[in-house]
Amino acid sequence: MIFIKDKEMELNYMNKFKLVTTEKFGELDCNFYRNMNNDILLTRYQIGTALEYINPDDSLSKIHKRHKDRLDKFSVVATLSSTDNKKYNTLMYTIKGVMEICRWSRQPKADKFIDFTWDVMSRLLFSDGDNNDNSSLLLEINKLKDELHSIKYLITPQSVINKYSKWRGKTNNKINILMDYLNKSYKEILSNLYIVLEDTYDLDLNECRSEYCFQTGIINCYPLDVIENNKELRNMFDFTIDYILERYNLIDEVKSINKRETIFM
Repeated sequence: MIFIKDKEMELNYMNKFKLVTTEKFGELDCNFYRNMNNDILLTRYQIGTALEYINPDDSLSKIHKRHKDRLDKFSVVATLSSTDNKKYNTLMYTIKGVMEICRWSRQPKADKFIDFTWDVMSRLLFSDGDNNDNSSLLLEINKLKDELHSIKYLITPQSVINKYSKWRGKTNNKINILMDYLNKSYKEILSNLYIVLEDTYDLDLNECRSEYCFQTGIINCYPLDVIENNKELRNMFDFTIDYILERYNLIDEVKSINKRETIFM
């Protein structure tokens, strides 16, 4: 069940913003607002929740910072008041902003949410009786929508080719040692290593994966692929797994396995 922050707060926008409709996206109630410029807007929290981020605000904030030049122009800070009369500041995105941030997120539901917001906006613009003024806006946003879909789908799908690397070989040796010692599966050892890595360095590996996939034009990848191809992440992961091996006094076993025989004494 999706946790819906906006339902609990019953937010009212101060003069400049008016709630025009609430629409269902799966189990989520999405509130669509209109400002004095006739823009249709959504809160960042609702967008992040619809995209199924664990931390909606934080995750989209990171994307926004990486693409600040583009997203600043399609967003605005709004002052909200809650049922306890306290005021809150929240970021809102226009429909163009919604489409842009969905493009950069690469979450599984991004395309469905783009289509959803487009359909709702189309109904809103054509239901206010001023079709002539809105038709040009619809054409512009429809062009943007097609462009975003083209970027996501016209790139030839690729998958990561896991070629053998010296680092990957050594890493697998370390994981195998932990598997034998703890009597756990490869998947379980790796998933727990990711947890320790994220908590130690305040990382979001899912966000790192999304960014890596977008930069390389691939559909999906494993977190270990991202770590292997990022020197900083690789060093962090090495420190994490070596620290755990040292805790169990297994580091000498690793050195023994990784040491290659030579003709020299």
